[in-house]
Amino acid sequence: MPTFLIVFFLLSPSIVFAQTTRFDVRDLGFRNVVTFFADAPLEATVGFTSALAGWLEFDPEALENGMKGEFEVDTRTFSTTVEAKTEYIREKLLKASDHPTATFRWEKLVSPTQGKLTDGEPVLCLVEGWMVLRGVRTKQNLSLEMTYFKESAATHQRLPGNLLKVASKFEIAPGDFKITPPGEVASRFPSKVRVEANFVGSDRTAPATPPLAVAPE
Repeated sequence: MPTFLIVFFLLSPSIVFAQTTRFDVRDLGFRNVVTFFADAPLEATVGFTSALAGWLEFDPEALENGMKGEFEVDTRTFSTTVEAKTEYIREKLLKASDHPTATFRWEKLVSPTQGKLTDGEPVLCLVEGWMVLRGVRTKQNLSLEMTYFKESAATHQRLPGNLLKVASKFEIAPGDFKITPPGEVASRFPSKVRVEANFVGSDRTAPATPPLAVAPE
């Protein structure tokens, strides 16, 4: 290639060389958590699981270039404060034996609030993707609060590498996933469920982890 063309490509402001970083979300300590809060007419139910794994990929210096990611939760590990209700939610509503995982995958970043990640400063993003629960696939938008932490002695207390902490709050409609409690218990389950996910990923490949199903219940 002629020298003047090489110089043109290197200096042209329209040429962007993205540095994509992958953050793996896997923690042997099971400190990542997904919780749900179902506020029904007659009672409220709170449940949680720490069986969460996944990844995110994007350029920390240019969020506008896009983002993709995928997460998986083991529905067999969701627990509540009442053993009978835990069993009912797992087997009757989520049908966890037949559909042991719930997944969310996105490939579209709708809007970041700023162009790059800065150490210790939260960034708000909206992503668009698909959630699969009980074998039913539904479009879902998620808001994410992402905070980047440069590797330090403090971050080593959690995981090696540079870390990304993500918090997300959203609502799902059980009916969208064909979850319809029978009439005799319908008043104990709402039409909307609030879900929160809080997890940390690292840009350094984590050690091999056991399957999600071995997470403590």
